[in-house]
Amino acid sequence: MKKQADKINLIQKYKQLTAGKDKKQLILMWSTVLVCTLTIIFVCSCIIYTVNLNKTPNTLHTRFDEANQKMTNQKFNSYINSLINKKPAGNQQGTKTAEPEKGNVKETDKTTQKDNASVNKTIYKGVSTTQAAITFDDGYNRKYVEKVLDILKENNIKSTFFIIGKVLDDYPEVWKRAVNEGHQICNHTQSHQILTNMSDEAVQAEISGWETSARRVLGDDYLTRMKKEFPYLRLPGGGGAKSSRILKIAQKNGYKVIGWNVETVSSVINPLKNKKSVSEISDKIEQHVVNNCSGGSIILLHFNQYDMGNIEAIVKGLKNRGFQMKTISQLIK
Repeated sequence: MKKQADKINLIQKYKQLTAGKDKKQLILMWSTVLVCTLTIIFVCSCIIYTVNLNKTPNTLHTRFDEANQKMTNQKFNSYINSLINKKPAGNQQGTKTAEPEKGNVKETDKTTQKDNASVNKTIYKGVSTTQAAITFDDGYNRKYVEKVLDILKENNIKSTFFIIGKVLDDYPEVWKRAVNEGHQICNHTQSHQILTNMSDEAVQAEISGWETSARRVLGDDYLTRMKKEFPYLRLPGGGGAKSSRILKIAQKNGYKVIGWNVETVSSVINPLKNKKSVSEISDKIEQHVVNNCSGGSIILLHFNQYDMGNIEAIVKGLKNRGFQMKTISQLIK
């Protein structure tokens, strides 16, 4: 009975709300309910969309990224293939480019093997079985230069000197004496820089700078005769002796590069100079040069206290072994 009474009361209240003044209040209530319901539906939809977005990758962006990556890979592969298949300029047979010289050399040698065939290689030794050449480099110590000239004169030996251009200017009268006594003075660059570390223009300047000094000290006639009869260049430290780039520049200037096959600095002096006395090192140098000289040898000495200590004994030792001491031009003719 109580439940039925409550139901009748609700019906009556509803009728009251829908009648007269209460009608507006009823409309407001249902509008509020509707707005709340729609808001709840909207919020739930947003939550569901966000969850699905995090779980599922954006298909459009994914396809774009894949297409972009594919295009990048194609361009990269095409670039690599072009490098692999590219032929050196002026070489229609596709021969490989020459490798840069190894060691301390910091340079890119782009000369092809075909070009290398036309480059004169460094000369390290003559072909004679009874002759050898003693050559002297740099020329820093005037006293030792004059000592060598005296010994060579006494033994009737002609030699080839590779003198730095700046040193030619230091005591020109000494080098004029050397030329007058029949010795050859040849190009050892203007300032004794390692050429492989220099640009083509700088290498050219070192070579032509020496010629300027030689012309000033020894005269135009001597330089002309040298370039015609004994056009020799020795590279400071031997840097570039196997570099096609350096050899081509030397050849362009009319020079033949002269190396050596017997030397004392790296073989004797450097290993012993902190362990032995000067006289002991000089003795080792004498033994090393005399014992290791062979037919056609080009011997490299410097005007230092080690090489000059027993220079007279070296000359006599070589003569006792039957070698005739000649200039480079006589040795390699």
